[in-house]
Amino acid sequence: MTPPDSASTRGKGAIDPERSVTIAAIVFFLKAVGFVVVVVLALVHSLPLGARIAPSLLAVGTVGAGIGLLKWKRWAWGLALCMLLLDATLVGGILRLLIDAGLLFLLVRPQVRSRFGMR
Repeated sequence: MTPPDSASTRGKGAIDPERSVTIAAIVFFLKAVGFVVVVVLALVHSLPLGARIAPSLLAVGTVGAGIGLLKWKRWAWGLALCMLLLDATLVGGILRLLIDAGLLFLLVRPQVRSRFGMR
């Protein structure tokens, strides 16, 4: 007899923390690519310094959050939430807000929070 797989023992509505964090990290990396594109466009069009610094910092932060999430670092959970908040407030847009809300939903689930040592 084979042992039950973890998906069947978690219940129908439960989520897999490993899969959720991997998805979140991939989306953070994609966001970072978008910020790098914005920085390159700002350089090409000679936009003001502020138009280059903010996306650069957001790119560095999202890459850091993505790497930390994949390595299950406790600090990465908080950084990821901060980056989502900054992204939603500084960049704007309904699609971006929906994506950020979905990532927030994945990261604040009890199974994911407990894996990062959060209550």
